[in-house]
Amino acid sequence: MLLRLAFEIRANVGIFRPLRRRHRSFDLGAVLKQFFRKAAALFNRPDKWWRWAWTVWIILAVLAVGRAGLRHLPRHQGCYVVFADGGRHWLHGEDLYDSANPDSLTVFRYSPLVAVVLTPLALMPDVLGDACMRTVGLLVLLPALLWWSRTALPASLTREQRSIFFLLIALMTNESLMDVQLNILTIGFMLIAMAACSTERWTIGALAASLACCFKAYPIALAVVLALVFPRKFAWRFALMLACCLAAPFALQRPDYVWHQYEEWFRWGLNQRGGQQVDWFQDFMLFWRRWIGPMERSTYFRIEVLTGAAVAVICLIQRFRGASRQGLLNSIFGLCCGWMMAFGPATEPTTYIMLAPAVAGAMMIMRVFPQPIWYRAAVLTTCTLLAAAQLQLLFPLGRPFHHWGAQPFAAVLFMIAVAFRGLGDLRKT
Repeated sequence: MLLRLAFEIRANVGIFRPLRRRHRSFDLGAVLKQFFRKAAALFNRPDKWWRWAWTVWIILAVLAVGRAGLRHLPRHQGCYVVFADGGRHWLHGEDLYDSANPDSLTVFRYSPLVAVVLTPLALMPDVLGDACMRTVGLLVLLPALLWWSRTALPASLTREQRSIFFLLIALMTNESLMDVQLNILTIGFMLIAMAACSTERWTIGALAASLACCFKAYPIALAVVLALVFPRKFAWRFALMLACCLAAPFALQRPDYVWHQYEEWFRWGLNQRGGQQVDWFQDFMLFWRRWIGPMERSTYFRIEVLTGAAVAVICLIQRFRGASRQGLLNSIFGLCCGWMMAFGPATEPTTYIMLAPAVAGAMMIMRVFPQPIWYRAAVLTTCTLLAAAQLQLLFPLGRPFHHWGAQPFAAVLFMIAVAFRGLGDLRKT
């Protein structure tokens, strides 16, 4: 019995001896080296751009939503309080608009319908409401980008090229994604409107355009141009859907209160804010004052109107000259987004997220349809300046691209290119 037990112990020791030897020779450096080698191989496969796009957007989404947990730091609070107060005031039947501080930038200036949408924020803790608002914005933006890219970009684009499109979007919008703003929802609805029009879903497109106009006033430029170019298909649908959106708040509060809020919105919410803080807005007037000379607000207003009319005329000319429907829609989208950024009434640095899809789309279309060198240079310069204006925040440089007016210059340059060539597919079917 004892002899048998001794043989079993010896056998077990023999089994575990190699394990103990391997444990003693464990090399952490070798394991880490092998891990990074496998990770590098993962991103060097034929579908590496697809993997990079997924990785970058997951990181951006986590950082954007996770930033809500830093609300106790003043730098990370953003404008969430404005949105939560708007929902709270609507819930309690209080005035939405601040008439005592006409020059303030941190006031509620959106339509009463937006206050209705923001009402749930009044019932949540600030951290949860901030995170929910960021999450909803991403859930609208990303599917809208995917749908628009499938309808607006050439079908011959490969999976790799579409992945690069999403990487370019991330490169030009990372600052905007980190901020808590309604810009993400606005451009999401604009993309849905354009994708719906591309697929002959005009009612959905009109509804999405109406929602975008309720969130931010200046997408009305896109809707008006679409109505001028497609009067029978889009104009009456947009008028009907906009009327429904404006009428919806009357079913959710006292009619006299809602009517008064609309009066205040037209008086205070849609007025020119900012006072003397002209350097904060990244528009053509900033670029002119920085590099050329003084400009009065009245002069800038006339330039806004003239350039807006020019955009409409150019789009009509492109239609009558036989542009393809998709090429025409892309041109309308690019010109209107450029106008809203360079000549809009209150364009902030983060608002330039609205120009990123059109620029990234033009970059991808250039890879399919050959373009003149001047057009390629203009689009590439626009993309570079917009990306640099975002990436400068990673370095303690004092935001020089904002002070130089790089963003409005890029928008104007892009408008000139689109006016002549569209997004590169003006005549392509």
